[in-house]
Amino acid sequence: MGNSAQAVTLGQDRTEDSRGHRFQTLECSLELGKMSMLKWSVFVVFFLLALVPVSNAACWQKILKPGVTHCQDDLDKTWHPVGSSWINKQCLRCECKDGHMTCCHRWPTSVSGGCTIKYDHQTCTYELIYPDKSLPCRAIG
Repeated sequence: MGNSAQAVTLGQDRTEDSRGHRFQTLECSLELGKMSMLKWSVFVVFFLLALVPVSNAACWQKILKPGVTHCQDDLDKTWHPVGSSWINKQCLRCECKDGHMTCCHRWPTSVSGGCTIKYDHQTCTYELIYPDKSLPCRAIG
């Protein structure tokens, strides 16, 4: 078996159009034949993992004024000291940090095929329901 490397040259090309505008074209080089299969596989795995939604899929952040010692929850108007965390009346998990406050939804944003999500805002819990009880449900995001 031969080592057949595919390569694109690296270089610069400067051109000018009819109106006198100058353009610079850059070409990149990547020798695919010299990249080991293990390195390529690791790259693909990391790329795919970047596409997976995180468990706290819906978050927001509020920037605080310098020097503040407390954060105010915009939903229930309660005050919380810097360094604390809490769950508010909309079941958001919030954290008051130096310089910002972050709140994230605690439940999944979607489920596997056919399942539904039943939310209980009183207890901040949820239940995954599938019409066929013999099949499992899986929460995503």
